[in-house]
Amino acid sequence: MERKTKGLLAESKVITEFISNNFNVFRPFADNGLYDLIVEKDEKLYKVSVKYSSVHNTAGSCCVTLKTVSRRKDNQVKINTFDKNKFDILAIYDALSNNVFLLDAKLIKAKNQINFHHKEYDKIMWRVG
Repeated sequence: MERKTKGLLAESKVITEFISNNFNVFRPFADNGLYDLIVEKDEKLYKVSVKYSSVHNTAGSCCVTLKTVSRRKDNQVKINTFDKNKFDILAIYDALSNNVFLLDAKLIKAKNQINFHHKEYDKIMWRVG
């Protein structure tokens, strides 16, 4: 599956998760926005970064690449590392388990990749408010 298709699949799964929990969901028209989604509930807005994962390590942890690589018009490559201060929620679609995980971005220390086990999810999950 192509990278763009994986991203769209992850976004659709995450959007479904938010809508199922009575959030309003806003998506940018262009692909060059800082956020993948903005979600709203109880008049509060939250900035969301969406990631796709289909890799688990030998310990069974979900492996998620946080950095993004883009090619500019002049063919120069730009690497963006994850900045926890720019997002409220890191939303991960784990294709192997077909689950969506909503992580509190402020608790993410890594900039390039994270590994987390589903059993540890309650320690880093995002909660409304």
